[in-house]
Amino acid sequence: MYDVALKRKWDNASVLESAKAEGKAEGKVEGKLEGKIEGKLEGKAEVVKNLLLDFGFTDEQAAQAAQVSLSFVQQVRADMAAKKK
Repeated sequence: MYDVALKRKWDNASVLESAKAEGKAEGKVEGKLEGKIEGKLEGKAEVVKNLLLDFGFTDEQAAQAAQVSLSFVQQVRADMAAKKK
């Protein structure tokens, strides 16, 4: 009886450790993906700023050239206006 209870305790501890390790690994992967996405968006925002300021593109032209949504370009333009103030 004692052996069975001890085995269950060890099995539960093993399952818990495996779940923790798996969760930690998934968190690392998600963090890396989020960082890559944020980095790409920051890069796209710089491209959009250049298109708007240096080349005088309209929002629609900038969105098409940078391959982003119109709302993204409008957000970049709003951020630029807020920083001017």
